[in-house]
Amino acid sequence: MPQLRIHHLTRWQRFGVLLLVYLSVLIFATWVAYGLRFEFAVPPAHQEHFWVIWPWVWAAKLIVLAFAGQFSSLLSFFSLPDLKRLGIAMGLVSTGLLAMWFADSSVHSMSRTVIILDGVLGLLGLCLCRL
Repeated sequence: MPQLRIHHLTRWQRFGVLLLVYLSVLIFATWVAYGLRFEFAVPPAHQEHFWVIWPWVWAAKLIVLAFAGQFSSLLSFFSLPDLKRLGIAMGLVSTGLLAMWFADSSVHSMSRTVIILDGVLGLLGLCLCRL
């Protein structure tokens, strides 16, 4: 019986660590995307997006990553199917954000380049973490 409790805590601790690492990578990817787009002199209007819009995007990415099994797979093993699931998960959120950009005028002030760079850098960062 105590073994089950230890195993259960270990699984939740692992989930917490992965959540923290993945969130850190996603935030850093967004920061670098804005930096590259605006040569690290981000205008104040776009700085506001970073704290108003992007937390929702990061939450959506974490949820999609959870559905893609990225929190439950073996960390010591990263295969092509894992890469495919990771790419699809990140691509879904980036594509959805681009679709919102075209459909909703309130998102037009966001840079499409930042959206694309964020998706690519986020995917690369998460792959590096997994490797």
